[in-house]
Amino acid sequence: MLKSPPMSNLTVRILSAIFALLILFFSYYLFDLNGILAFGLIVVSIGAWEYSQICLKPFYKSSQISFLFVGSCIALLGLFSFPSLSALTFFAATVCLFLTLSLWLSRERIKTDALHRLLSMAVTGFIYCTLFPSFAFRILLSDQGIQLFMLLLVMVFAGDVFAYFTGRLFGQHRLMPALSPKKTVEGAIGGAIGSVACSMIYIHLVDIDFSLPYWGIGLTAFITSATAQTGDLFESLLKRVAGVKDSGGIMPGHGGVLDRLDGVYFGAPVFYACLHIIIGELRLPSAIIDKMTF
Repeated sequence: MLKSPPMSNLTVRILSAIFALLILFFSYYLFDLNGILAFGLIVVSIGAWEYSQICLKPFYKSSQISFLFVGSCIALLGLFSFPSLSALTFFAATVCLFLTLSLWLSRERIKTDALHRLLSMAVTGFIYCTLFPSFAFRILLSDQGIQLFMLLLVMVFAGDVFAYFTGRLFGQHRLMPALSPKKTVEGAIGGAIGSVACSMIYIHLVDIDFSLPYWGIGLTAFITSATAQTGDLFESLLKRVAGVKDSGGIMPGHGGVLDRLDGVYFGAPVFYACLHIIIGELRLPSAIIDKMTF
């Protein structure tokens, strides 16, 4: 009996991405914005767990610190997702509590040098796994958040796709071989240009009430794409130090959540800041404002 040939890695990546997009679509179709927010919370929580496994567990084998880290990340994500003057206060309090509990849980069970690295990587993780992606939630919660969130995804993923194919066709100069041997300068430039082009097409096709000039969107797309590609390099750095190939295996062909969304994590704060400069302010819908107390 003849065996069917295995699917290529590119085919697996495409099918996996389509499946993830279908989940996102049905989350919105069935539960509106709340569905996307819930799906996003699950995804970011998985990303926090992946981070704990590759960056924290090597220093302390017990899962206590990992669970404590993920729980702290979930709390901070909800805090950062709403603009509030109290965010800095509760961030400091949460980090202090995490450091306190971690020190007590690991006492006499871990060497001093390893403990220092563990706590340093945890604080970095709070920024990477909660503060950065919280801006994607802020975008979703803003007026016309779905359209703007999709624009962010277009900028990041179009840049990713164009960088991949441009690099394969024209790549000659390695971008940062110590972290990612296959990435090239030509690919990075092609990714940024592709991001700008696809963003322009998206703005032309989608009706957004905000005043978004084409030059502003082009500049935002270029900066966001460049930052998103840097996010990929940053995640490669984490994996290189940890000695792992992927952050996880939840997405066949892609790896883990951090492998797929590292660009969104890095791109979201820059995208949000650029829109603030262009628009002046990202407004929350009145229905959400009425339910909030700061």
